[in-house]
Order: sequence, then structure tokens, then C-alpha cells
Amino acid sequence: MKNVTSLTLAERMRRALPGMSPGERRIVRLCLALNAPEELATVAIMAEAAGVSPPTVLRALDKIGFDHFGAFREVAMAEIAARHQSAFAQMRRGTASGADPLAAMLKALGDAVRDTFDRLDQGELANAIDLLADPRLRQIFTGGRFSHSLAEQLHAHVNLMRPGTELLSYSGHGRTSRLVDIGRSHVVTLFDFRRYERETVELAHGAKRKRAKIVLITDQWMSPIADWADAVLVAEVQSASPFDTMVPGLALVETMISLLHARLSGATERLAQFETASGRFEWVGFDTPAQDATLSAGEFGDHAE
Repeated sequence: MKNVTSLTLAERMRRALPGMSPGERRIVRLCLALNAPEELATVAIMAEAAGVSPPTVLRALDKIGFDHFGAFREVAMAEIAARHQSAFAQMRRGTASGADPLAAMLKALGDAVRDTFDRLDQGELANAIDLLADPRLRQIFTGGRFSHSLAEQLHAHVNLMRPGTELLSYSGHGRTSRLVDIGRSHVVTLFDFRRYERETVELAHGAKRKRAKIVLITDQWMSPIADWADAVLVAEVQSASPFDTMVPGLALVETMISLLHARLSGATERLAQFETASGRFEWVGFDTPAQDATLSAGEFGDHAE
């Protein structure tokens, strides 16, 4: 595990939550939702925004490792910028480097995967697996524009190991209307990475209001969904390219699949049933040679001009 000082502010706040008072937790929720530097101008402004006293703000900051407001403000402002950094800004940063692109990418991906597992919170991972394995709970998976592929990967494997799973499209009316039937018997697993998508956040918020459990896979700066999620898993996204990488997220998904298989006693039997079912179908081909099965253009009645 990494030392706390190497974790992002969002990660440090998430880990400090169990030892915080209700007022201090309100400061954490406020910090996770910060979007502009002016919201960090003074202790008094933060206290007013959270509806707590200035001493409560300082106690909360002390519990996440800051002995004065200035140090916290400096880190928080840098992370606000990182959370909302555009692809264009990342592109400019990438093209400024003179390093060999292939070597830089290989190193960056290796570092990102290693950092993801170095900073992985074992308690959060255990909570996520508990929720995914619970036979009483139905499982719903979804993601964003790019991260939906990770949701598809996780759902496809979980569906092979247990019943009661569903994949929601990453956009459109179908996802929001699904909230009608979501309730306390559901777990909603969401993938949401920086420049966090409003539709995904709104879906998570709506599901939580209806007492569903929330599992979030996000980046090191954390989606706003982390505020009310029951389990939060963090994957690094920075790479040597202008675009964020999904490789550490995929490694995390495959780890979850492996742990879930070890947990579910009926997973192997269910997999065998799928294999048996798929074995009943055979490839069907032409009995005649390929040239006999090919029709000429004239036999299709093409019209010449």
C-alpha cells in the first residue's frame, strides 16, 4: 500500500471518512464536489458552504493530513485542474515531450498499472466483491462514453458466474427510465472517469435515493459519485498519450472477476452449463464447393446503365 502522502486528496478524504463526525463528513462531500478555485478562497467560505463552523473545517483538514489551510488549498486547486483537464490540454502536454513515443507509452502503462494496485484499498475491494457476490441482490452495470467497454467486460464475466445481471446502455432514455424499477435489491456498478459524465452521476444519485447499493470504479481524483458510493475502486488514468488510459481499469476489472470466481461456489457449475449449452450448436457451412455457391452478378438481376 502507498503512503498516505502519495494518495490524491480525494483518496485521502475517502479513507478518513470512518473516523469523522457528521460535520466533518460534510466538508469531505463539499471537497469532492469542488469545481472552482473561488470555492477554496477562505476557511470561512468553505464553512458557510458546508453549513459548519470554521473549527470543524480545520478539524476535517487535520484528519486528512493538513496542519494548515494554505497547504490544503494548494493541493486542492491542483487537483481541481487535473480533474477537469481537457483532452486538448493533455495533447499539448504530450506533444511537448521529446521522448520516444513507444518507450514512453510502455513505461507509462506499466507505472499506471503498478500504481493502481499499490494504492488499492483492500477494504473497498472486499466491500465491492461482497456486493457483487450477494445472491439476494440483482446486479446492474454501466459506464461512460469510453469506460462503458469496461462495464461490458465486467458484466459479461459476472453473468457467466451468477444469475441476475443486466448491462445498461451508457446513454439514452433507457438508462434513466431504468430508475423506475431500481431499489434496495439492486447493486449498480458504474465506471466514471475524469470530466465525469452528468448522466452517469445522475443515474447513481437516483439509484442511491432509491436505496440501491453503489459500486464505483473511477480515477484517482474521484467522480462525485464517490460521495455516496458503498465501495470505491480507483484506477490510474494518466499515460504518455494525449488520452487517458483504460489499461489499469481493465486490470482492476480482471482482478474483480478472479476474486468473484473464487467467492462464488456455484460459478464453476454455471460456467459448465454455459459450455454445455453452447456445445449444442455447430458451425453450418455450404455442402457444395465455394465456386458453386457463388452467384454471378447476372444471376442477381443487376441492371446495366
